[in-house]
Amino acid sequence: MNPIFKEVAVQTQHGPLMGGLTLLFIACFLYWCWWAFWPSHRESLDAAALLPLNDDEV
Repeated sequence: MNPIFKEVAVQTQHGPLMGGLTLLFIACFLYWCWWAFWPSHRESLDAAALLPLNDDEV
């Protein structure tokens, strides 16, 4: 058997695991987007965006 085909056969054994992890990462990304654009978080995110421009020294 061709060594490349043998390696592909070994890698496809992890297909369901990789698919599940992909779905998990997509779900986490969508949750993060939902959280970031939710209207109630706008005030705190706007304040955080202005932090580098503050000249107040602590």
